[in-house]
Amino acid sequence: MIRINGLLVNYDTVVAVREVDLTVRPGEIFGLVGPNGAGKTSLIKAATGLIETI
Repeated sequence: MIRINGLLVNYDTVVAVREVDLTVRPGEIFGLVGPNGAGKTSLIKAATGLIETI
C-alpha cells in the first residue's frame, strides 16, 4: 500500500505540491494526470524520496 498524507513540496518560494493526500491499495491501478507544471513529477519524486519534503 502507498499512503501519502499532507505532502508539501517547495522550490524556494514556489509551492509545487500543496497538502496532497493519496492512498493506493494493493491491486489498484493509479494514474497521475495534469497540465505541465502541475506538480506530477515533484509528487512522484517526493513520494520515492528523490527530493526533500517539508
